[in-house]
Amino acid sequence: MALDVRSLPAVSVPALGVIGAWFSTGGSGPCMDVPPVLWTNEKRMKQELVAWAKAVASMAIRESMQC
Repeated sequence: MALDVRSLPAVSVPALGVIGAWFSTGGSGPCMDVPPVLWTNEKRMKQELVAWAKAVASMAIRESMQC
């Protein structure tokens, strides 16, 4: 069962203990604020996620070709 856009903030914010900021794994402080418009616009949120995934895949391919 997938979560819809309305239930995700209610689930993730208490688990993180912060509102509006994601923290890096190093604990060095906030690294990214998620604009509220992305939480309310599912189509745009999916487009942003696809763009992010393409960028990560591109970086991984670039790194693997530098061997």
